[in-house]
Amino acid sequence: MASNAELPSGYDYEFVVQVPEDYICSICHLAMLKPVQTRCGHRFCKGCLDAALQRKTKFPLDNESLTSQQIFEDKATERQILSFKIKYPNHCDWQGELRDDKVYWRVVAIYRFYKK
Repeated sequence: MASNAELPSGYDYEFVVQVPEDYICSICHLAMLKPVQTRCGHRFCKGCLDAALQRKTKFPLDNESLTSQQIFEDKATERQILSFKIKYPNHCDWQGELRDDKVYWRVVAIYRFYKK
């Protein structure tokens, strides 16, 4: 079984349109989940970068030393990613912003409960 450090950290959803490359994590190759930015301007999922830095202290792209003080949350990027539209497979017609995913599943759960 894979350890948590080996599992993808980004959003593994089907997006309505292709996510622009600027919002894709260079480590897991998914839309960034909890994006962080490094001092040199690279962006990653927080979980991916944390896992990469636990394995080695060098920055994954530049191979330079990187400390936690040189990494910060990227809220602007997070807001943009959460605004991307997603859809579900298996004959579901719902499409909505990624930020609405939890609301969608609550509605589905309520519908299934009352349908019984």
